[in-house]
Amino acid sequence: AVHAMAPGAHVLFVGGADCLDESLIDAVNKIVDGNLAQIVSNSYGNLGETSEDAGLRQAWNDTFRQAALEGIGMYFSSGDSGDEVDNLGHAEAHFPASHPLVTAVGGTSLGVSSSDGYLFETGWGTTSSTLTDGAWDPAPPGNHIYGSGGGTSLFYAQPDYQKPVVPKKLAKAQDGKPARVVPDV
Repeated sequence: AVHAMAPGAHVLFVGGADCLDESLIDAVNKIVDGNLAQIVSNSYGNLGETSEDAGLRQAWNDTFRQAALEGIGMYFSSGDSGDEVDNLGHAEAHFPASHPLVTAVGGTSLGVSSSDGYLFETGWGTTSSTLTDGAWDPAPPGNHIYGSGGGTSLFYAQPDYQKPVVPKKLAKAQDGKPARVVPDV
């Protein structure tokens, strides 16, 4: 996908030994420690912030701080399960996308005109309805299955860069105190 959008880009793939946080942190640290890239793009995350162990959250924090000091941008998927209400019973942002030193990227589709003008933008999502005897059950849009993630952090205060642009209603969605909101893009 990167080469389709930017055919001249130099892409370096660094993978973890498995999909466990420790291996993923090691892979990202290899890039950061060696200053191997200016942009690190990751399309994974946990079910929600509360599913991340505090020690691992601190290890990620250390990596993100080092990356920021070196001028390396960290970009993470905002998740694939919407606001997690269907999975957890309550709204919860995904980690590591919710970390304030990360740019959280949500999946969207952009509609453009024949002259490359902006028409519309919509978040990715998959729903399900069944057509029986000419009627949809439930009525469209149907039951939520998957969709671009997002929400208000349970752990991180609202960063200064979000204060002028994030509506107060979103920033205060969890406990009334302004918190980090994802996605950024």
